[in-house]
Amino acid sequence: PPAAAAPARVELTIPATEKLLGFSVGVRPSERGDCLVVTNVRARSPLDDAGVAPGARLLALNGDDVAHLSLDELTAKARPLANTDRTVVLAVDAPPR
Repeated sequence: PPAAAAPARVELTIPATEKLLGFSVGVRPSERGDCLVVTNVRARSPLDDAGVAPGARLLALNGDDVAHLSLDELTAKARPLANTDRTVVLAVDAPPR
């Protein structure tokens, strides 16, 4: 069988006017350790507008690697960024819809 395609990298800026990031995150075990994945995307959010669906892996937040943080560590890192423009980098294993 053909090798799986490398995940697409999607970088989005979520403006300060969006109080919430517009998506939920959970932890998924992987062969390289646990990783953070998008579990829900709010309709009409920047992720939804970009066609990102649940299952995308969260890689970075404002340039900081967050791929293998715990949910508590991610929350602690994201909380001070409220009311600022935030850049989110995701790895999308399936092409955006």
